[in-house]
Amino acid sequence: MRRLGIALMALVIAGGAAAVFAWQQLGLAMIAPLDIDEPLELRVQGGANVNSVIEGLASDRLISGAFWPRAYVRMNPEMAQIKAGTYTIAPGTNLGELLGILVSGQADLDRVTLIEGWTAAQALEALLAHPGVVDDLDVSLQRRTDGVAYLPLAEQRRLSSALDIDAGFLEGWLFPDTYRFVDGTALSTLLTLAHERMQQQLERIWVSRADDLPLADPYALLTLASIVEKETGIESERSTIAGVFIRRLQKQMRLQTDPTVIYGIGIDYDGDIRRKDLNGDTAYNTYVIDALPPTPIALPGLASLVAVSQPKDGTVLFFVATGAGAGRHIFSTTNAEHEQAVAAFLKRAGHR
Repeated sequence: MRRLGIALMALVIAGGAAAVFAWQQLGLAMIAPLDIDEPLELRVQGGANVNSVIEGLASDRLISGAFWPRAYVRMNPEMAQIKAGTYTIAPGTNLGELLGILVSGQADLDRVTLIEGWTAAQALEALLAHPGVVDDLDVSLQRRTDGVAYLPLAEQRRLSSALDIDAGFLEGWLFPDTYRFVDGTALSTLLTLAHERMQQQLERIWVSRADDLPLADPYALLTLASIVEKETGIESERSTIAGVFIRRLQKQMRLQTDPTVIYGIGIDYDGDIRRKDLNGDTAYNTYVIDALPPTPIALPGLASLVAVSQPKDGTVLFFVATGAGAGRHIFSTTNAEHEQAVAAFLKRAGHR
């Protein structure tokens, strides 16, 4: 009996020692800093569980192994309630602190920037390419012949209906800006935000517009601003180009602007405008139609909206690219001056 008691005591002591050892190992695993020497961006996808995150850290050798951390989570089930998102983890952070951050849901905000002059299709492409955006609209993008994203007319109408855009057309209605959002945000949420921001800016600018503009409503201002946006990226030229188009509308002259022709060509645009395109029968060919095209052709930025609402006074009716780079233009008052400027441009471009 004495020997049995001694054996049992030995087992108890050994078990206690093992428990102490396990507890020490568990503690060490949780307080050991992650093996990083610069900030780590950790993205937790929606639906991911804590064990998959731990396995990923172990696989990347950022922690020494997954066994003890998984045991810790089993003992502390509240640490399994991690939230999706993108987290920036500082050097020196240990696994226990990391799990606390993931459970808190204090994720970094994702961001995406919509650029002035992009089409709605290009904006959608950028949004859909972001891993934090969820496509709840089942968007169907195509490619033009030149490889640029293209949104068919039927898709424009479907999306505008889904977003309650009264114009019945998505183009032009998304305000170019940087949008910040949490991981897993629905595409419709971001599009609605961009649309509402454009509506707010357009309404504000329409109220403060110059007198006697030949624009029937804010949508006409939006449409013309989109053309100005495509014609120049030079800040100092915007109001001058806006003035050219305003005077041409007042004089019932055709706008004759290439970006509208390109938009009208649609999916078949291959990067070049040909003579047949300038004579083409589309609603966007401003070499043929006598007014604004039926819709915007791109996303105008704030500067272009303001330029159209407050165009520069003068007598200039024509402009053409200098051909010297930097995107600048030569402005002319008469057709004769304009033809000389065009000839100079063609000569500089190598045309005879």
